[in-house]
Amino acid sequence: MKPRVSLGFCDLHIGGRNFFTRLLEPHFDIRWDDPAEFVIYGHIGHAHRLQNGVKIYWTQELYGPNWKECDYAILPKLVDDPRAYYLPIYGFDGMAEKLIRSTSLDPVAIRSSKPHFCSLLCAYADHTTGQRQDFFHILNQRRKVDSAGPALNNTGFRIPVDAFAEINAIHCSGAHADIITVKTARGKSYASPVVITRTLSVSGVLAAPRLIIDAAENSEVTVVEHFLSSDDISSLIAPVVEIRAAQSARVTYIAINELGNKTWKIAHQQSLGERDSTTRLFTVALGGDYARVRTEARLVGIGATTQQVALYFADKTQMHDFRTLQTHIAPRTSSDLLFKGAVQDTAKSVYTGLIRIEHEAHGSQAYQTNRNLTLSHGAWAESVPNLEIETNDVKCSHASTVGPIDDEQRFYLESRGIHPDIAERLVVLGFFNEVLERLPQIDVVSGLRAKVAAKLHAGTQ
Repeated sequence: MKPRVSLGFCDLHIGGRNFFTRLLEPHFDIRWDDPAEFVIYGHIGHAHRLQNGVKIYWTQELYGPNWKECDYAILPKLVDDPRAYYLPIYGFDGMAEKLIRSTSLDPVAIRSSKPHFCSLLCAYADHTTGQRQDFFHILNQRRKVDSAGPALNNTGFRIPVDAFAEINAIHCSGAHADIITVKTARGKSYASPVVITRTLSVSGVLAAPRLIIDAAENSEVTVVEHFLSSDDISSLIAPVVEIRAAQSARVTYIAINELGNKTWKIAHQQSLGERDSTTRLFTVALGGDYARVRTEARLVGIGATTQQVALYFADKTQMHDFRTLQTHIAPRTSSDLLFKGAVQDTAKSVYTGLIRIEHEAHGSQAYQTNRNLTLSHGAWAESVPNLEIETNDVKCSHASTVGPIDDEQRFYLESRGIHPDIAERLVVLGFFNEVLERLPQIDVVSGLRAKVAAKLHAGTQ
């Protein structure tokens, strides 16, 4: 018979809750209480201060524990304190059971059986990476280290940053390449958008289309790429879009994903902004089984501006995965990112973003905001914003939220006689309104609000 334990969570995201539940349930008969005798909490709130049980602080970040508030701590780094326990990040991301060793290890035998250290991926080498380069060379003196990255490469082979973008490049170099190029004339503004519809109608195929947008100096163009498939099509599409905005050019790109629920999409978007240019990258993701978009915006000219905006809504068993990079290379550049998403049923979403301000990009501004609504108990969302700043005189901020609908907003509507389902729909549409208002007012996007409402209605049936 397993020992019984009274356990509670607070200030902890769903990933942490699931991890500790999976770890402890085989060994304990857990009674979920509030208040509980043992409370595991994180750094994302202050509700743990209201708890009176044994408090166990856990984090994957480098935030140290406040020993005045906790009894024990589980940390991703070694801390010389008997109350601190070490749980490396790879233990959280993998199977926790692998951390429990039933036999002692012989380090001498392990070293003698391994002629190489693990391979490294050195992404770049400059004035900021001195210690890493020194560490690489020290390791090589003890035993060979293979590096297959862009820097310190000693293998003759370079691991691609995005394997699916590499697959797309291979497909586009063959006889059946699917490449569309949109090229503008210097100084010309195009009033009508260019609309490209890509439809998957056959199962069991890999589609690798490439779109190239080359906007000449002081030109303006809007391009819409619409992805469609029916629910019975089981295929993979790996599209790539390359955008170059010359000096003072203005480019708007909109990707709309309405793929069926058996189709996978793994997309790669790249934009490069020259001096005083403006690039706007919009993504609307409603379809697909697993849908991933990697967006990279590079500002290489003084005064260049970029916007990245996304609306995503996942239901049933969908998974939406967004990875963004805002890279400021030139001075006085600006970027603004706004991603808003909702998940319901057992759907999942994850956002990972990085603002990178390079050494010469002084006077730049960069903003990154990701907001997520979880509309069902089984739905899950994760948000990981990051900053990497190598110079002074910049303005940067990042913000993210994950949580259910605000109870006060729901109560306000219901107190005025609005049915709970309708109240929830109104709150979600209001949540998305900030993104919908930023989208260009053209025919192909005019019906998106109704499609979001229809998807929300389907999830409440």
